[in-house]
This record gives sequence, structure tokens and C-alpha cells, in this order.
Amino acid sequence: ASGARSLIPPIQGLNEIEYVTNENFFGDKFPKKPWESLIIIGGGVIAAEFAHIFSAFGTKVTIVEMLPRLVMTEEPEISEFLERNFKEHMNVLLNHKAIKVGTKKNFKTVTVQNVDNGKEMELEAEEILVAAGRRSNAD
Repeated sequence: ASGARSLIPPIQGLNEIEYVTNENFFGDKFPKKPWESLIIIGGGVIAAEFAHIFSAFGTKVTIVEMLPRLVMTEEPEISEFLERNFKEHMNVLLNHKAIKVGTKKNFKTVTVQNVDNGKEMELEAEEILVAAGRRSNAD
């Protein structure tokens, strides 16, 4: 078995800032206290797990997912349940693609684009977590 690593999507500016993945989170990126705000790029299982944990710690969480539902690998009923529950505690942007990241003052920024109508908006948070899927180590 060759294993897998985090899939890092080709987002403008991502190589120029520091960000967190599920791999480096438990090392030097582990926060001393929960972040005040967190933008999660991706809406799969790993993204959902981190969103739930940080929301429970009081972090203002925003999930940015380009697909029409969370955890697309699960049954639609599971996705709908998660979406309903998450929207009570966090900002969930489905059908939105992260197209650019950067920094502004003490915040990191993510520019997202609605995949249906092309409208863009800029989000700000203390930290960005990239959880956009896994990629085989065999490539």
C-alpha cells in the first residue's frame, strides 16, 4: 500500500502563505488555543471532522465546498443531515470554489466564486485549513 497525502488544489496565492492541512496540524501547526476563525477549503470527511471539532471549541468556521453537497462520498441523507446541523453553528458555502488566497492585516483571505453565477466574495479568518481531498502516493 502506497498511502495517500493531502490534495492541494491549484489556488492562486496558496504557495505564498502558510496554511494548515490534516497532516501538519498535529505537528508545528497545532494551535496553542482554538483559532477565533477558520476557513476550511473542502467539504469532504476530513473537512467535516475538523469543522465539527473547531466549531465545538467556539471557532467561527466557514466551509468552502465547490460541490453541491458535503461529503459527496456518503449517501445524500447523510450530507443533508450534516449540512442542516452545520448551518446551525457555522457558515457553509456549497457550490463555491476557492480561487485566490492572501493576507490582509492580521487575517488570511480566501476569495470564493459561486460556481453557478460566477459571483465572487472575499472571506477573512485567522487561519485556513486545506482539506480538499486525498491524493495517492503512487503518482
